[in-house]
Amino acid sequence: MSIPDSTSLATYWNGPGQEKVFNHPVPWDWLNLERGSQVLDLGCGYGRLLGEIVARGGAALGADASSRMVERAQAACPTAEVVQCIGALPWPDRSVDIVLMITVLTSAPADVDQRRLLGEAHRVLRPGGRLFISDLPLQWDARNLARYRAHAELGDFGVFNLPGGATLRHHSLARFQDLVGAFETERMQGFEVVSMNGNPIWAVRWLGRKIQPPAAGMT
Repeated sequence: MSIPDSTSLATYWNGPGQEKVFNHPVPWDWLNLERGSQVLDLGCGYGRLLGEIVARGGAALGADASSRMVERAQAACPTAEVVQCIGALPWPDRSVDIVLMITVLTSAPADVDQRRLLGEAHRVLRPGGRLFISDLPLQWDARNLARYRAHAELGDFGVFNLPGGATLRHHSLARFQDLVGAFETERMQGFEVVSMNGNPIWAVRWLGRKIQPPAAGMT
């Protein structure tokens, strides 16, 4: 059995995923957001962060694979530019100052989707632009280990299915470092957060700067 791609996952986020609440905070002091900065929330969901971007003086952009999430995000922040997008982003090369990706890698578990998303983030970022990721590493508690093992047929340790149709992925540190190889790491920190299903979970936040051409496969 293969890991579902983003096209099939959009069905989940248009349905049961509408009930989920996202909780990862953004450490805005890491980003040094300047007034007028173009800030893209890639995988913006229902627009939780768009209004905060605007309130801090940024120009908010949002993209999500779910049409229903995009509708909610646009309603939540009418001044933002929000698009439904599964493939290439509509913004030009080197046009964005900051890209945020909050649990996007976990929610788009297929290798091809993860590398495409990071490749697009790299493309739209200006030279020296920053990418902020908050996502979920491998968990070592009994509950998560049991569901990793229960879904071993998906092929990669850390991939599992949720009731309702979503497939999620928790990442090893080595895999995460490989995915962000086209960026220079500036900061990285572990922290505890509440998952979208209301469970305490260990997370990692990472900030990097665009410094080089994208790695092979990030297209």
